[in-house]
Amino acid sequence: MTGIVEAVRNKANRKCFELRKCRKDGCGISLEGMPSSRLIIDFDKPCSPLGKKEKRCDYLLVADDDSKGLVVPLELKSGRYKAGGVLEQLRAGTRAAESLVPEKAKVRFRPVLVFGKAPHKNEREKLKRTGKVSFRGDTQFIRLIECGGKLAEKL
Repeated sequence: MTGIVEAVRNKANRKCFELRKCRKDGCGISLEGMPSSRLIIDFDKPCSPLGKKEKRCDYLLVADDDSKGLVVPLELKSGRYKAGGVLEQLRAGTRAAESLVPEKAKVRFRPVLVFGKAPHKNEREKLKRTGKVSFRGDTQFIRLIECGGKLAEKL
């Protein structure tokens, strides 16, 4: 185990913890197949490490794995999305993760957008071209999952 969950649990406000689900406005994902040692922080709660007026993604999921921890900022959109807005939200969630996850921790970083309706073609293309998010030098394209999909299959 990597111990990332316990380290983040000690830094974050417990009132922001979500115990069972990643679901907002009729859109959610299945956590089946994810490590059992995990923590989900709801960035929409008032206790969020992000300010009230800051852009934010919906959740941050951290998990312990055998060799590396897992850091997953998640944005859920039940309707169509704008690529620029999603990028801002996931980048804000990533900045929060950088302050919560121990600096020396070895992690896999995976930003994820969960969506309900297919975007307009130009938004989808824009996200493909510019949809990169960086966590401590590890730059990753945003992974896309349809509402109801399994998170573990995209990581």
